[in-house]
Amino acid sequence: ETQNKNINLKNIKIEKNFNYTIKVMNKKFKINKNFKWKFKNTNDDEKISSLHRWHWLLTELEKTKTIKFEEGLSLIKMWINNYGTNKRIKDSYEISERISNLIIFFIYHNKNYDCLSEELKYFLDKNIETLSKQLEFYNDDLSGNHLINNSRALILFGYYKGSKNSINLGIEVLKNILPKLVIDKYFLRESSSHYQLLITSWLTEIFIVMNYYSCKKNLSVIAKYVENLCYGCEFFFVKGNIVTIGDISPDKSPDWLIDVTKFLRNISNSNKKINY
Repeated sequence: ETQNKNINLKNIKIEKNFNYTIKVMNKKFKINKNFKWKFKNTNDDEKISSLHRWHWLLTELEKTKTIKFEEGLSLIKMWINNYGTNKRIKDSYEISERISNLIIFFIYHNKNYDCLSEELKYFLDKNIETLSKQLEFYNDDLSGNHLINNSRALILFGYYKGSKNSINLGIEVLKNILPKLVIDKYFLRESSSHYQLLITSWLTEIFIVMNYYSCKKNLSVIAKYVENLCYGCEFFFVKGNIVTIGDISPDKSPDWLIDVTKFLRNISNSNKKINY
């Protein structure tokens, strides 16, 4: 862990002042230092949560524009300054989303853990420490897709930082939950086409990062699951669109997930960039 215990995330330095627009749930937000990171005039918790899960780091606002590294980094720091001490930061699912999306963003831009500021290292370490202590296990086999998301954050962080403890914990969680969630060779017990694609995307991201860091041993834990679930996803494709069955997740839109089965096919070797 980062050794400096005196780091104040409320005073994290932002290199430049700028206005930037992100798109969340089909709504555009203009971000500056005074932005309060909330939807106006709504009590919809899913809408509120979508701002704090950071998937906007990976999505395009327009077809020709993506978030550049320095812009994304400033947005991250703005969020930490404005919201980083709120109680929401301790929600396990939201921690899993933020950490996973952040690490994929860093890897995509070829920024390793050692390149990060002490504040960002501290932020990552403390969030993973919190997540490790409150994994979303429930009694009577009620544990579900949240555990896969928890394991995704642990594994991605573990490879990114080089933490064997985090990797091993995440792998053990996957070994426990995957046989319970995959009720058929190709389908999840969620009975939802959207969740089928969402959970497959999480596992695919784990697969991609394992492949990126050349970890053949752990790849074997999920490789067949990913391949089979991708085939299951294709069952729901009709003329290039997803047939919506069951619950809808707010985390990633069907339009974004439509390419989930192409992820593996874009990987030709362990040194290839994650391609979104």
